Amino acid sequence: MKTYQYQILRYLPDRINAEFVNVGLVFYSHDEKYLKAKFINRSKRLSSFFPGLDVQHIMQGIAHLQKGFEFESSKLKEEFSFKIPDSIEKITSNLLVKDDTSLVFTDVFKGIDISLDSAFENIVKQMIFKYDYEKKNKTSMSDNDVWAKVYSKYFKKAGIESNLQEHSVQTNYTTLKFSKAWQNKIWHCYEPVSFKLVNEEYIKNKMLHWTGVLKWLETATEPVRVDLLSVMPTDKNQKDLIRKAFKDKKAGASVFSIIEENEAEKFVKQLSIEFQEHKSKE
Repeated sequence: MKTYQYQILRYLPDRINAEFVNVGLVFYSHDEKYLKAKFINRSKRLSSFFPGLDVQHIMQGIAHLQKGFEFESSKLKEEFSFKIPDSIEKITSNLLVKDDTSLVFTDVFKGIDISLDSAFENIVKQMIFKYDYEKKNKTSMSDNDVWAKVYSKYFKKAGIESNLQEHSVQTNYTTLKFSKAWQNKIWHCYEPVSFKLVNEEYIKNKMLHWTGVLKWLETATEPVRVDLLSVMPTDKNQKDLIRKAFKDKKAGASVFSIIEENEAEKFVKQLSIEFQEHKSKE
């Protein structure tokens, strides 16, 4: 497993209102001498969030940053190990000084994954280009679709959906945030995940990402149960690989598993029994 750090570049025109849009990502692994950056290259993203904005100057600044990180990446491969920055902030702060500019980097996030390339692409897709990615893959199903079109109706019928809340799990590597959870002695966390994607490479990258999450959970500061609420690909071999990777796994003191679309109703019925028993004891 390989450790990495990343920061998100945001356009933040008004720090009081705190409205922003993510416009880029910088990704770094000290041990692997790996530095990659990806930024938007079209002004439509900015103008759609902030109508009437003169985006030309902002886009020039973003293009300048892209060239700067490309230069730093090439230089990094030639540096001796004792000269390599130990923190991504030492790189980003040299290229973008913290002042009153509307372009700002977030705090540093950390993670671990089998493949740095797949981790980078996954984060870019989720944090920067999620809308564009889903639009291009119209025959695919997004994670949001998995919840809205498949699982939500069962949770709603069972009276559970309105009781779900976000929950964060701290690990040695990063903080894992789950969008739907409830507590019964331990936290039960559910995450809608689509493996129904046109491009086989995207399926592979998604598997690598969740394999990394499973590894992170081994160091969680609390035991949790995580169930991926999935929609599977049509290919049988891909289904089998996903089941083998995620079905009924132990991750330290935590439990990790995957639910398939044809199991959804039965899963939620059983969950409803547990939920009602828990409510009756309150």
